[in-house]
Amino acid sequence: MSASAPAPAPRDAAAAARAAMLVDAAWLAARLGDHYDDVVPYVQPTPGPGVFEPIAATTPVDTKLPAVRPFTYDAPSSYRPDAARLERSLRAHGVSRDHTIVVYDRDHNIWAARLWWLIRAHGHADVVVLDGGWRAWTLAAGPVTREVAPVTPGDFAARPEPGWWAERAEVLAATRDEATCLLSAQTSVQYEGLAAASASPGGRIPGSVNVHARTLTDPDTQRFLARPALVERLDAAGALRAPHAIAYCGAGIAAAGTAFALRLLGAADVRVFDGGMSEWVAAGDLPVERGAVPGLEHTAASRGADG
Repeated sequence: MSASAPAPAPRDAAAAARAAMLVDAAWLAARLGDHYDDVVPYVQPTPGPGVFEPIAATTPVDTKLPAVRPFTYDAPSSYRPDAARLERSLRAHGVSRDHTIVVYDRDHNIWAARLWWLIRAHGHADVVVLDGGWRAWTLAAGPVTREVAPVTPGDFAARPEPGWWAERAEVLAATRDEATCLLSAQTSVQYEGLAAASASPGGRIPGSVNVHARTLTDPDTQRFLARPALVERLDAAGALRAPHAIAYCGAGIAAAGTAFALRLLGAADVRVFDGGMSEWVAAGDLPVERGAVPGLEHTAASRGADG
């Protein structure tokens, strides 16, 4: 849904947001030496019981950037951990309050955005995504290793902030609210509900518009699209004209990628419905739409694996 409100944030505001959220390979390479103690890189989560580790690509799964500390939190599912669990896990992995945390992945920034969202929502503003992750790093000929960096427990403090998550009742209200844009970050196949693309339920929340997270990145470099292209894609969905936006997917992973892209453009009120279609369908009494959507884009990126 959309409403008449100011469209994209001013370029200077969007540029500031992008600089505070994204770094490139050159930026990280310059800080992995002398400033090693102040910059803590982490890798992406994998589907399963809250495990954050590298995904095997064309290189062995244990090959990673120097100084990387694979991250695990002791949550029972892929849903977000509570503040105490996240704090305990980040401290155990050596994260302190004065650290710049760099997160990266091997899948179009989606999993990195998820970890960024978790950390940012718990009050740590000094966290950035390595744009393009592993792909961008190797294209830049950055050094890699199979060694795991030693860890000294840190003093990270989790201080949950409002405005990052949407609950089920708020999503239901948003289906009737012209001022809120509901964004489905599902694959196009999952969004239409015509085939099972993953373990998460197919179909869509009524009134939502499909913008799969992988369509917001370059297929070759896996970096986010340049600002004009991001604006075009997200504005077409009404996300930049609505005062409020809520992103969802199967279980909160891909949704973080789409929500992150909106924040890159300077959108202020963007939240993630963490339970996504898994929680929505499990409720048993909430409306679900299924069926082909005329004009819906079906590209290799939009049909990719759902999160």
